[in-house]
Amino acid sequence: MFSAAGHFMPATNDKPDKPKVHMTVEPSEGESWVFHVSSEHGEAPYRVDLESYPIRVLRGGQWHREFVGECACPDFCKRKRKLVEAGQLVRCKHINAALLYIAGRAVWEAVAAQRKRQAHLRLVKSIACTA
Repeated sequence: MFSAAGHFMPATNDKPDKPKVHMTVEPSEGESWVFHVSSEHGEAPYRVDLESYPIRVLRGGQWHREFVGECACPDFCKRKRKLVEAGQLVRCKHINAALLYIAGRAVWEAVAAQRKRQAHLRLVKSIACTA
């Protein structure tokens, strides 16, 4: 939602008795592509498996295999799983949070690798200039 001034405003809390908290994402130890994502309302974290439900998605005129993922939250179990099994690409907010976590980690790792390469190049240039 946006205000009249064009500023982003988060949606109002539809459950006023349960205040929203920041969602956290933790990788599951010993399991690839599995995460524990907290609830916005402070309930126990939900298990998210990003390798579940592979589907084919048409993108740019070509078919691509994509994983929808699976979550133990009520929204996915009661509503979204049926849509996914019918071939639709729908995800709950916990799956999206886990995907965003992975994307953020990938960006930070790429930035760190780039900085390391740049530092190495500066070192090589400084050595070359003094020789």
